[in-house]
Amino acid sequence: MDPSQLEQTLQELESGDSDQEQNENNSDFDIGANDNDSSSDHDMDDVDDVDRSSTENGRKNAETQEESVETKQDTEDASEAKQFRDHYMSQMTQAFATDLDQLRQEPELNTVRLNMLIESLEAGIDIFSDLERKIIVANTHTK
Repeated sequence: MDPSQLEQTLQELESGDSDQEQNENNSDFDIGANDNDSSSDHDMDDVDDVDRSSTENGRKNAETQEESVETKQDTEDASEAKQFRDHYMSQMTQAFATDLDQLRQEPELNTVRLNMLIESLEAGIDIFSDLERKIIVANTHTK
């Protein structure tokens, strides 16, 4: 092989190598572009996950606050119910003090009958509406 052919072959190889390198670079770029697209897709998925997580956390916080308010309301309602019951039973025992004293002195009054008497007196609580109970409890605090 003469030197000119060798030089030409070398140039062809180099140009082939450079074409091949360009193709490799382009394919790397394509892969990189796909990776960027993929990365972008992953980034968007991450954003969606963060949005979903934020929304879920917001809902959970709202539910927790609602539960806290409901628990506080339940506690206040239970306290109000107890205050009303205590007031009502006090009024009943004052109003029927003589009758209750006679029942208390009877020999047949045992624990079962006493519990029945108390439950019977408490049954009258149900005739009052929630509003009436709140008004009565509020009036007992102002006295």
